[in-house]
Amino acid sequence: MRTPASTTSGPRSRPEKLCSTCATLDRARDEGQLTDAEHSARVATAVRATTLGDLHRLIEDLQGETDLAEIAPWKSVTVPGRRGRRLGLLTVVVPLIGAIVALTFGIRSCAVADDPRHQFGPAGFLELEGLERVVSVAREELGTTVLDDLSVYPDYAIYTHAVRDRPLLYTDSIYRDGAMDDFGTPSTRTPSTLTVDIGSLNLPVIAGVTAGAGVSLNLTRVDTVYLLVRDFGGGPQVSVYASNELGENGYLTTDLDGHFTSVRPFDPEG
Repeated sequence: MRTPASTTSGPRSRPEKLCSTCATLDRARDEGQLTDAEHSARVATAVRATTLGDLHRLIEDLQGETDLAEIAPWKSVTVPGRRGRRLGLLTVVVPLIGAIVALTFGIRSCAVADDPRHQFGPAGFLELEGLERVVSVAREELGTTVLDDLSVYPDYAIYTHAVRDRPLLYTDSIYRDGAMDDFGTPSTRTPSTLTVDIGSLNLPVIAGVTAGAGVSLNLTRVDTVYLLVRDFGGGPQVSVYASNELGENGYLTTDLDGHFTSVRPFDPEG
């Protein structure tokens, strides 16, 4: 069972919880605890998770440590103005928005350059040509670039989208090795589901942001990097997560044009 790593003080935003969960899943895959298919399915589920408990359920059967925040216990608090009335409340996590003033295009290799799995260079689908292919595949195979969310790794992409002609259902499709396949069972989708048009992404800039993630996030090196495109409620955004085997990790967010909106770099002081 995964045990919490040493915790740090301060609020943690939902993207950071997702980053910690995916980093834990990445390590489990690298250690052989998860197959590639199991890893892909859990990442897709993590993207749609709505509570911290949902994320913990995805990693609770895995061995080792995790940086995912622990679930805060219920506590009794007095509601002002209502003497003697007490309510059980969960700790509210307030998103921390970091500011960044420059866009760094440092080139960092995030995979072995001669790895035959990567069709488009060291970063695979995260290179510009790879991202262009990811978008074109959505048009060709799904008939739309409007998705619930998109996750892109160097060697595969996961599309969460409404089932064609059945908008009240969603499913996940994975593209890798030149083919797209559905996995999982279609599930209920509400009419109010937020969507994002990946056809509106400024791909050259997004590719540059991803390539420079190691520099932007203060990482010694980058062993794992991926991006998520989703609307968390404040408008469509791109989240780039990067980590390495030294335990360093961080994430940044941009709008669809690649303008930074937040950054959480690795802090060696912890």
